[in-house]
Amino acid sequence: MAYLAVALESLKTHTHTSCYDIIILEIHLSEEQKRTILTHYTNDKISIRFLNLEREISLHRQTSYTTTYLSSAMYLRFFIPKILHQYQRAIYCDSDVIFCADIASLYDVDLGDNLLGVVKDTGVQVFHHLNDHFVSYAQNTLCLKNSQNYFQSGLLVFNIPQCLKENLCEQCLETLAHLESPIYPDQDVLNIVAEGKVAFLQGCWSVENHILVYEYFLSNLPAQELELYKQDLASVKILQYAGDMKPWSYPDTPNATLWWSYARNSPFYESIIYQNTVRVVPKIGAELRVKNTLSYSLGNAIIRAKNPLKVIILPLTLIKVYCAYKLRKKLYKMLTKLDSSYTLPPLESYADFDKSQKLKESLTYQLGDTLIKHPLTFPFLAPKIYRTYKE
Repeated sequence: MAYLAVALESLKTHTHTSCYDIIILEIHLSEEQKRTILTHYTNDKISIRFLNLEREISLHRQTSYTTTYLSSAMYLRFFIPKILHQYQRAIYCDSDVIFCADIASLYDVDLGDNLLGVVKDTGVQVFHHLNDHFVSYAQNTLCLKNSQNYFQSGLLVFNIPQCLKENLCEQCLETLAHLESPIYPDQDVLNIVAEGKVAFLQGCWSVENHILVYEYFLSNLPAQELELYKQDLASVKILQYAGDMKPWSYPDTPNATLWWSYARNSPFYESIIYQNTVRVVPKIGAELRVKNTLSYSLGNAIIRAKNPLKVIILPLTLIKVYCAYKLRKKLYKMLTKLDSSYTLPPLESYADFDKSQKLKESLTYQLGDTLIKHPLTFPFLAPKIYRTYKE
């Protein structure tokens, strides 16, 4: 919500004569957050409404593919034609953007009989230049006829009557259900469903900032595409902070100062600062995560079997440990499916990472790990492991 507020701050700044009916698609915003947004950004030219799509998302959660920074919220755009069926047109925009101009004229762009107005993905032009694996993915997995026309989904102008006529929402959900491990889930789906049915907008309407952030993109962009990118950047209407190098997390990246100039005036500025502070505080917990692994848990049960009775019931103990681990894993998977923010960070990001790696070298971990990898020959391998550690 804090980052959406920054986008609204920039939109408000550039709203002069046009009026905007803003509909915020959300899943779990609090009433307090909504009140804050309404208080700060509603005026005689801007009206704001909230639409909760938790029901729609929950119905299709089994087919939703999410990652650490890609959440189920990305699929909300699929439902726009259905929930805004009374409109002729709608402009969708991600929340990680800055509006650099009044975008009212975008509403009047001629879409013809196309489903969407879109901007080509600049990064994909680099992939084609280098013959990156993404090109093969786009052609063979997504089955795109012209992968160089792959477009970004951060800005979409919906031709709603045409989308309803061609069942865009249903087609997207059906495609998502059959697309295994997509790289850019919502974007890949839209490119499949809408291929050949989009009107390409000028690149200045949605300029990808990460092209500047990563030297890989800038240095490998073909000369003609680089010149176009520079022209679009010079006349940018909407600046997209796509990818994982966000300006709120990396304030020294290109155009981050522009984002922060609007953030300072938003009602969530203090919250953004606080979250950044929490993020950089060293996290402790890598050791505990290793101790909760199946390898360590099984090994711990084996080492604790120090009397005849515990040795006799050891098989049952190991089964109990295994079942408890599977239950924890299932619960974790359910939580991350509901909300990707529950996804645990890599062990390398913890302050006690080195200590956790030493735990993996311990007798406890090695016994459990060997049992998992060689269950049938474990009784013969265990004595050798014990001897190695005694030496």
